[in-house]
This record gives sequence, structure tokens and C-alpha cells, in this order.
Amino acid sequence: MERSMARCIVLALGAYAVSAASSSGSPRVGEDSNATAAVLKAYQVVMGEGAALFEELGPVLTKFTTVVQASIASQYAAEATTQQDISMLLNTIQQMTGDLTAEKLARGTSVPAVQLRLKLGTRQEVVNPPGCLMHLGGIVSALTSAQWYRLQGKVDCAAPYFDNSSCASDVANAIEDLATIVEHTAGAAFDCANYNMVCTQSVATVARYLADATTAGAYGYVDCDTRQHYYREASCNPTALRIVSSLGWSLRKANVVEVVCDGGEKQSSDDWGSYAAAVSAWSSSITGVHGENASHVVVDLTDTAARALGKISGAMSADAIGGGATTSTRMTQFSAIADVVTDLSGALHDLDAKVHSISRDDSTPPSFVDHLRFYARRLPSALGISARSVAELFERSAQTLPQA
Repeated sequence: MERSMARCIVLALGAYAVSAASSSGSPRVGEDSNATAAVLKAYQVVMGEGAALFEELGPVLTKFTTVVQASIASQYAAEATTQQDISMLLNTIQQMTGDLTAEKLARGTSVPAVQLRLKLGTRQEVVNPPGCLMHLGGIVSALTSAQWYRLQGKVDCAAPYFDNSSCASDVANAIEDLATIVEHTAGAAFDCANYNMVCTQSVATVARYLADATTAGAYGYVDCDTRQHYYREASCNPTALRIVSSLGWSLRKANVVEVVCDGGEKQSSDDWGSYAAAVSAWSSSITGVHGENASHVVVDLTDTAARALGKISGAMSADAIGGGATTSTRMTQFSAIADVVTDLSGALHDLDAKVHSISRDDSTPPSFVDHLRFYARRLPSALGISARSVAELFERSAQTLPQA
């Protein structure tokens, strides 16, 4: 019955995706084939068949569940209920991992129902039972969401319902979910099996918040452009505030990356150690710290966030004083969102350029730890392509943008 219910849910979501997309597809002011090409490139990198992020995630999670199962079997012998709960979540992850391939997705994605009985033992172990359960549940939740956006992307990113901003937001949302999966997987690696992957986890957290800012940018392209027939006045202010909030949280977490990745995780492999040191220096730079560890990049995202917040709050104050939103204040917010997305894209490009020279073995890593780190390295690069596609939408629209 649970599997039937899951199929019904997915079919309903699929029907909604088609119906929602059927109202899309109208041409937008300033868009051209270059913007469309950038959006489709991001879609292919994240959701396309072959070497896409989705399909590469499956082998990583397979190794992860094997490692955790072995650890749980040896450490939870006296706590049968805890072991059952963790095993149930691991089995769910294994089932959902099988749905990450294009073949399974074509037949429909099943979403297993999970009922978690949180009854923990009393032994004090290095392994953290509540944290283990929390992270495993987070993986299941993010996998479910990621599969939804992949299903939505099959509608929004292909004929006859292709829509630039909808496709771009689907890709950014999916990257956010994939980063969440890496974040929880790295956390579970410690809480369930005592693998210290705090640098990997922190890099994924920064990617998650930057992906949410990119998503907000794609939404703002629709919500705050008064020139379009689909302009949504009620959504513009929340969307504008969301992009600044997400950027702010990413900078807060970048401060953590700077500390925990500094020194390159000396016990790790040479390529990850070099990458960790590079991303630590990059984190120093985007937060506005230009000390000896900082990377020499142009984009200071702390300054970007401050400037955007000033523009957005000024526009909102003008709305309040004037008794309602005007075209000029809305386009001020549109311009502020465009600035954030452009600078975010530039910052991620800086990171990509910085780590490009680091030698790496592109063959599939044999161990779970190295494979998860290898996967985590791909997140900022894919996100950079996604952010670039959203920035391209704003840039192609700028030729007809009134001066705020």
C-alpha cells in the first residue's frame, strides 16, 4: 500500500509539473539564444544523461551505506531498536539511490515511506546515535526533493514547455539538494562511523546556500521584472530578501570553511589537501578578508551583499512611503538581484580558475571518503555554470532595463 501511495504522489507531482509548465513558454523581453544555451548547458551538467551530477551520486551513496552498515553492526549490538531505525533509513537510501539513473527515472520514481522510531540506547559511544539518525533522515528528504526537481526539469527544460527561468531554477534547486545530500552524508560519516569529513561537509554547506541564492535569482528574474506580463508584485520583496539572506548565510559558513579547511586536511590525499587549502583561501577572499591566506580575487561577496541590501531596503522604504510599489522601485530590486547573481557567478568562476591547476585523478576513487570528496569538488563548479546561466538571463535583459 505504501508503494502504491508513493506512486500516486509522484504521478500527481508529474501532472502538476506538466500543468504548471503549460502556462510557461512565453517569450521574455531581452532573451536570446545565448541565454537559452547557457541554461541548457547548466541543465546538461546537473541533470543530463552520462556524466551528470545526478548519476555520479549513486556510486557515492552505495559506498556510504556499505561503510555505515558495517560500522553499525559492530557498535550497536546492544541497541536493537537504534540499529533497526538506522538500517531502515540506510535501506531507504539504497532504494532511492537506484532511482538516480536515467533508466529508473523514465519508469517513474518511487518515494518510500519512512516511519522513524526514535528510541535510542544509553551507551556513550564515539558514534553519535541522534546525529546519525538526523543526517540519514536528511539524506532521504533531500533525495526526495532532488528527484522532484529532476522530474520538473524534464518538463521545463525540454520542448514543448521549455522555459528559461523555470529551467534555471530547477537546476539551481537540484544543486541545492545535491549539496544538502553531501552535507548530510559527510555529517553521517562522522556521527555513524567516526570519519572526520568536516571540511567536505562545510564546503557542501556553502554550496547549498549559494545554490539557494542562485535559485532566488532565477525567481527574481520573474518576480521583479515589471515589463513582463507574468510580473508578481507580492513575490518580489520576499525574493529580493531571500537572495541577500542566502548570500549572507553562505558568507557566514565560508568563515567556517576558512578555518576547518586551512592546511588542506593534512591526513587526506594530496589532491584533496591542495583543493581544501585553495577553497580555504578563496573563502577568506569572498568574505572580505584579504590576509596572507586570501586568494587574489576581484569579487568580495560581503560588499555585494551590503550593496544589494541597501538597494533593496531603499526600494522597500520607498514602497512604504509611497503607499505602494512603483515600476522604478521594483526595477531597483530587479537590478540589485542581477548584481548579486553576476558577482556570485564571478566568485565561483574565480574558485574554478584557482583549483583548475590542481592535479587530480579523474578515475573513480575506490574508497568512500575519497569518492565523496571527489564529488564535493564538483558542486561549486556545477553551481558556477548554473549561476552563470541565471546571470546571462539578466544580462540579455539589461539592454531594455530602465535606469533605476
